[in-house]
Amino acid sequence: MRPSQANAEQRHRAGGFAAAARVGFNESYFKTLTVDLTKVDSPPPAPPMFAKTNPASRTVLAGFDPRWGAHDLQVRKFHPPPSAQFVVFLQRVMSITTIDNETRHFGPGDVLRAEDTAPCKGHISVVGDKTSFTMISR
Repeated sequence: MRPSQANAEQRHRAGGFAAAARVGFNESYFKTLTVDLTKVDSPPPAPPMFAKTNPASRTVLAGFDPRWGAHDLQVRKFHPPPSAQFVVFLQRVMSITTIDNETRHFGPGDVLRAEDTAPCKGHISVVGDKTSFTMISR
């Protein structure tokens, strides 16, 4: 995408998505992020839109069985993602618990930026009572 010729200076802020970030070498916590978007040309005949590109090497549509991760929460078994990634929650609810014991619940339309990669201990993900679906982009 390239900046829109008509409105190259026009910018927009998208906010309110969560990130599980790492601090030090073995802890994670949540913070709320905002992203600066720039108006870019869309393929004709669509009008320009606001966007920020982010290179991705892999995108996965993933499904998780009911109560997936519940045992990990009981025994406090944390796991880091293999690399920094965006998780877009598509269907149902999943909860994420960070090392400082904060738990947030994510549902359809929520976005998480998981940055708590090794050597960080990571986080614990737990699915509710029904299968949950996400899209993960690394």
